Amino acid sequence: MCEPYTDIWHFATTVYRQPEVEPLCLQLQEEQGVNVTLLLWLLWIDSYFAKPPASLNAGHLIAEQWQHNIVTPLRTARRWMKRNLELNGDKARLREAIKSQELFAEKLLLSQLQSLVEHTPSHNRALTRVDQLQASADYLTHLGMAAPARASTLKTLLLAIQAAHNKKPC
Repeated sequence: MCEPYTDIWHFATTVYRQPEVEPLCLQLQEEQGVNVTLLLWLLWIDSYFAKPPASLNAGHLIAEQWQHNIVTPLRTARRWMKRNLELNGDKARLREAIKSQELFAEKLLLSQLQSLVEHTPSHNRALTRVDQLQASADYLTHLGMAAPARASTLKTLLLAIQAAHNKKPC
């Protein structure tokens, strides 16, 4: 069995790149208000901790504050520019710089979230059932996602985690 992803950024980007995950996450972000960075952390938690760590609530709070105060303003500026400006030259470079900073902010958030559990014993769980994604499911439930949509979302994410795990060199 492979060792767990100790680098949450590598886990998150590997899962996110799996087929269907990026469009699903963007849809969840737009339609359900899902904080995708938080969701990816929760998937990592579900993948490597037998039970959610005590710091889970602190992680939710940090993620929501970071999203509200840093990521959302960057995303709003980037989207506004795309809708309202002719993007060429310096304006296009500025938009790309904002996009890069938005991604960097998400990476920093994942690093902060990972640090909350760095001293918590973990192990590489063999995820085989959607009900093993408990922290992720609880988050989606908290956002008011209906059970059928939640089950479908979690199934897609479970398959992505399994595919990412299978591609990981052992």
